[in-house]
Amino acid sequence: ARGFRAELEPLLPAISSELERLESEEVARRVWGHDAALWTSKSSEIDEVQNRLGWLDLPQTMASQLDALKATAEQLKKQGIQTAVLMGMGGSSLAADVMRRSLGRSDEIDLIVLDSTDPETIAKVGKAIDYEKTVFVVASKSGGTVETLRLLDLFWDRAASLLGDQTKDHFIALTDPGSKLQKLASERGFMKVITTPADVGGRYAALTPFGLFPAAMMGLDLVGLLSGGGKMARACGPQNPVAGNPGLYLGAVLGAAYRSGRDKVTFVADPEVQPFADWVEQLLAESSGKDGVGLTPIVGEPIGPGEAYRDDRMLVYLRSSGDHDRRMKGWRKAGLPILVLDLRPEERDFGASFFQWEFGVAVACYLIGVNAFNQPDVESAKKATVDLLTRYERKGDLPRSDVIWENSELLLLGDNAWLPGEADTLESYLSGVLVKAQAIGGLGFLLYLPQTSAVEKSLARVRKEIRKKIGIATLHGFGPRYLHSTGQLHKGGPDHAVYLVVTSTRGRDVEIPGLGYGFTILQEAQALGDVQALEKAERNVLHIHLKANKQLKGFFATLQEAAEALQA
Repeated sequence: ARGFRAELEPLLPAISSELERLESEEVARRVWGHDAALWTSKSSEIDEVQNRLGWLDLPQTMASQLDALKATAEQLKKQGIQTAVLMGMGGSSLAADVMRRSLGRSDEIDLIVLDSTDPETIAKVGKAIDYEKTVFVVASKSGGTVETLRLLDLFWDRAASLLGDQTKDHFIALTDPGSKLQKLASERGFMKVITTPADVGGRYAALTPFGLFPAAMMGLDLVGLLSGGGKMARACGPQNPVAGNPGLYLGAVLGAAYRSGRDKVTFVADPEVQPFADWVEQLLAESSGKDGVGLTPIVGEPIGPGEAYRDDRMLVYLRSSGDHDRRMKGWRKAGLPILVLDLRPEERDFGASFFQWEFGVAVACYLIGVNAFNQPDVESAKKATVDLLTRYERKGDLPRSDVIWENSELLLLGDNAWLPGEADTLESYLSGVLVKAQAIGGLGFLLYLPQTSAVEKSLARVRKEIRKKIGIATLHGFGPRYLHSTGQLHKGGPDHAVYLVVTSTRGRDVEIPGLGYGFTILQEAQALGDVQALEKAERNVLHIHLKANKQLKGFFATLQEAAEALQA
């Protein structure tokens, strides 16, 4: 990338040291040789790692499938399909979503990505579609993803009432061979079951059918995606010098940032490629955030001047149009290391970048000493959710934590033993939250609310103000989608943030066929399950329950007031 060495100046000695290590330990050769010992010495994990390295060969292994994927997309168009609803979580939908937002074409099948159990979001999708002109793509690597299967239940039931015997022609499954979803799709006679490679983990699956089939429906250049990935794979090969190997160099930069205490990798991007950061966020968080260590991706935070960032940050600038070139001088002057990666909004560049980041993050995980391919702490929130739903089916309620404080707009719930000082007003409680967040370095907003532009603007404003007033980094995630991306880091990574889990009372629900409850209860169980999992991991977490969605604005305003009072 243009001038990247100069912009990385504060990290250059550490990067040089990491590159020497990568060279002396022959890491490129060992990655390509599928050497699981790079990431684990546990015999119980060796097989799992070896069965997760198929992404290295995707530019070759997927080439033979492109014609079949394109043919299925063409068949859908001939059928009169105008809209595709992709139902999947995390790695099953993220690559498709970023390509939709950066590369999507308006004259092809319109892709809607539904990766939520939020009842308002689901209702909105249900109202927007014409079932006769819609295909539902059910995407789950394991075939057992709870959110995806419940969405399938809902839309199958609705389609059946409108389309009768034709229902099966409007459903396609994307899943690993032999999964529960494959069996279900076969029993119901889905139009198509597209099998996905079993030796590629979800977050490394951008260049598998999880990314390629939605790309085919959108009319994107699949050959371009794979050839971009293939060119990058060759550049990352063991025959290339270490400093000229883009994957090794990216890994060395990330490893050096971690070793230098700059473990908050902050993404800035030109608007046309901004969505790409959402895909990298999962890859980096879920691969590196475990065993108490990890790199924390900061995505969606408003861009600030150099002095806005502490010395726990490095910047990654995804550069296309060069909108932020002028800011670079201020960032450099403030001593911030900046990794500039050129990324144009076109298929070849996206294919190359998918591969470079996969390789670079795998190498970074080796350098910081974690297994890039497992997610040991994801299961804890899933298990807690299942237990809560089982209780709901038996008793008809969900147990909330103790009420710490309440007014006419919201409740504060949880164990407040970690909150410093005496508190008796909302502002004083939130002041305690911010004091703790300042001490440990971050604040995470985990929102079980509709992901609307109004909520996102409000969130961006409060994140900017908190950084300006008290200097800390803020993370965010919409539930339950973050459980499948950054949730691993929250519970398994470094204890660097206070987490605010925000839920709200809902009006109308969307019932799940055959279960006796709706998506409101499922989403609430997921929120409470994550609160329990965070508490079990000994993280500082506070559950805020709004009595209506509209109370979010007031809550954020009080949080800003608390930050201003601390600054003063």
